[in-house]
Amino acid sequence: MTKYTMIENISDLQASPDYRISALEEKLAEQANNFCEISRVGALVTSFLELDHILPSVMESALAVVKAEVGQMIIFGDYNAIQSDICWGLSRMVHSSIVNGDNENLSDFIKETGNSIKIDDMESDAEWHGHETRARIKSILAVPLKSHSRIVGAAIVANKIDGDSFSDDDLTSLEMLAGFAAVAIENSEIHRQKLAQQKLDSELSMAREVQRTLMPQKTLELGQLIIHAQNRMALQVGGDFYDVIQLSPHKYLLVVADVSSKGLPAALLMTSTRSLVRAFAGESADLPTIVRNVNRQLCRDADNLRGMFVTMIFVCFDFESGVVKSINAGHPPGFLRYPDGKIAELKIGGPFLGQFDNLEFFEDSQPLVLGQRLFLYTDGAYECLNDRREMLGLSGLKELFKMSGSGTAQDFMGQLDLTLSQYSSDPERIDDTTYLIADVTSKPGHDTAVTDQIGERQKPI
Repeated sequence: MTKYTMIENISDLQASPDYRISALEEKLAEQANNFCEISRVGALVTSFLELDHILPSVMESALAVVKAEVGQMIIFGDYNAIQSDICWGLSRMVHSSIVNGDNENLSDFIKETGNSIKIDDMESDAEWHGHETRARIKSILAVPLKSHSRIVGAAIVANKIDGDSFSDDDLTSLEMLAGFAAVAIENSEIHRQKLAQQKLDSELSMAREVQRTLMPQKTLELGQLIIHAQNRMALQVGGDFYDVIQLSPHKYLLVVADVSSKGLPAALLMTSTRSLVRAFAGESADLPTIVRNVNRQLCRDADNLRGMFVTMIFVCFDFESGVVKSINAGHPPGFLRYPDGKIAELKIGGPFLGQFDNLEFFEDSQPLVLGQRLFLYTDGAYECLNDRREMLGLSGLKELFKMSGSGTAQDFMGQLDLTLSQYSSDPERIDDTTYLIADVTSKPGHDTAVTDQIGERQKPI
């Protein structure tokens, strides 16, 4: 039998119906196996969130499906830099050593264009070349890992096991597996972000509770002084605070403050400022000295405040000398109403604290009489809008206070809360809101045990 006769017989065999059916059955069986493997990877992606478990399995399946010798999966990080990779017999340097005519390597080309690459023969390819890899790399498939049009990485396989070039079916299979890998990366990142957010929310919730414990009870009965206060934070933590400090058995310092920011930075500065006020109030009962010392210390920390400052109002009820002393440091004016309806605005003092050192602060003094009512607040109580885009404003807040007349503090608080709810139509303008109401009553005597209601007992004068 001649050589030509053998070739003719082989051709006749391949052309026979039985041979064609057998080849088709093998092809279908191979595709079915590949489909099962791809389905397995899809199920794996939806079952696990750990990339260390998923990506190696995807890489292993990719090699099995396209019948490649070696492979590598690259994950891009911020600014498209390579964050990590999984090497399956393919050197980490291969993707960077194979370049095109524009001197772009495989991974750079993929993350810039989002296109797949199929190189049938490295020796003869007109577009891609890599001198140091030609002896080891014959054919290559490289595809992007796409997630919602974002390129999160690349999958590269090299060298068909049987020595042939990769087919278009191989390219399609690898792109499908790369899609699963991209979904796994995206799910893992979402899961990581959720865990980080849950941790942050938990920490902020704890910080919120710590902030609340730093402020006194909302209702205090201190001999002839009855105090009601409210503090609402726009975010989980805030920069408003109020405090009540006993300076001596019959002298109380009331403070309301507002940090010029929201959220965690404001909360941290609020905590620091409160500590300063209490520390300096323990050293001296003189209001100008307390305010001056607080301002100087905040100014020393100004580089760390990043432009934040604090407005505060200090009011001291001195039942021994019968006066109400106050200093306003850049804060909205406090209102002091007398039994006859007259309202004194507590404006005297100086600028806000934390930005200008060596300032002098001036003290105001008003007579202390039975039936007086003090109202202190932050700007969240009047810089809000109703559904007609009208602001309550200082004048509206003062009028509301004036109209409260001889009613109880609870009546005024109820009317104030109702009004503020009507002026909360714009969420973007809702700010931390704090207010404090203090009534001077005719209740005789003084029980020193009430100091436990206002936190740390202060050093008596």
